[in-house]
Amino acid sequence: MHTISLQPDTYYHIYNRAVGKEKGFIEEKNYSFFLGKLKQYINPIANVYAYCLLPNHYHLFVKIKTQQEIELYKTQLSEQNKILGNFETIESFIVKQFSNMNNSYTKAFNKTYERKGKLFLQSFKRKEVDSDEYFTKLIHYIHSNPVHHQLTKLIKDWKHSSYNSLVSNSVILLQRDAVLDWFGGKEKFILFHQETQINIHE
Repeated sequence: MHTISLQPDTYYHIYNRAVGKEKGFIEEKNYSFFLGKLKQYINPIANVYAYCLLPNHYHLFVKIKTQQEIELYKTQLSEQNKILGNFETIESFIVKQFSNMNNSYTKAFNKTYERKGKLFLQSFKRKEVDSDEYFTKLIHYIHSNPVHHQLTKLIKDWKHSSYNSLVSNSVILLQRDAVLDWFGGKEKFILFHQETQINIHE
């Protein structure tokens, strides 16, 4: 299957799973640590609309930032690391940020649990979100994933997705206003999640 490229100013469904029968998240602290890596590596190059972390895989809904924003961050990063002549393309830089997130998390995970080797599949999967219908379905699909995998009975009971953060009043790094406005406000967002059943084949 052809791997689609990641382009600036474009929406994507990003997902990856642990290798074999491994679990990428074992304890509560693993989930929060991964979100820290998401903030570190992905927030500078993409806006996050939704996420869900499950024991053996994760889903992200992101919009890659504009080329100008990414080039500015890329330049700042190069200057901080004193790298001269950074000739990699914007696309390869975006992919590397996702890979760095996975690799950085894996390195810490392996050290904690005294294991070696890859934790997630090397090539993460991605699909372009190219329609309004997909936008709506994807947010619901991501939040309902724990129910689909029988980890919980209600969407709101899974602590490791963006659902509860989106309906809260706390400061978050998600595009809360954009997501809630898309559904017509918080009440309609909650109602849609309660009443709708959606399946998106991975």
